[in-house]
Amino acid sequence: LSNFQNLIIISNLPYNIATKIILYLFNYKKNISKMIFMIQREVAFKFDYNLPKMNKYKFLTKLVSNFTRCFDVSSKVFIPKPKVKSTVVKFVFKKNNVDLKNAINFSKIIFKNVRKKIYNNLNIKSKNETLNKRVDQLNIEELLTIYNFF
Repeated sequence: LSNFQNLIIISNLPYNIATKIILYLFNYKKNISKMIFMIQREVAFKFDYNLPKMNKYKFLTKLVSNFTRCFDVSSKVFIPKPKVKSTVVKFVFKKNNVDLKNAINFSKIIFKNVRKKIYNNLNIKSKNETLNKRVDQLNIEELLTIYNFF
């Protein structure tokens, strides 16, 4: 992938490994301009940073791309009919220089113990209003603010 520029990737990803493939492709954001995938609906929700309950997938997606859930695909159009619902999603990569390794390291630390408060996860002695929350209580802007100080 690193030999190409401005790639557009369109695929019906295997549902059982879609998350791993998407995260892998984040490493090539400089070579890929956008990705359009049909994935399991629940996986689409995991990446949608506009929804509440922050997680590492939403955080990384917001950092590197603009994400859109385009539309749902009815299970009636498949033969045999699947037991899960599908959604078409689009990732348009931002042209920023995000250190993805640092972002992944931050997400591993901050999302490791979601029941702990932020100041405990990051071993910070200062306790302000944001740091006194649990990570799943943060909105994306608060999480990005913490990341910028990481």
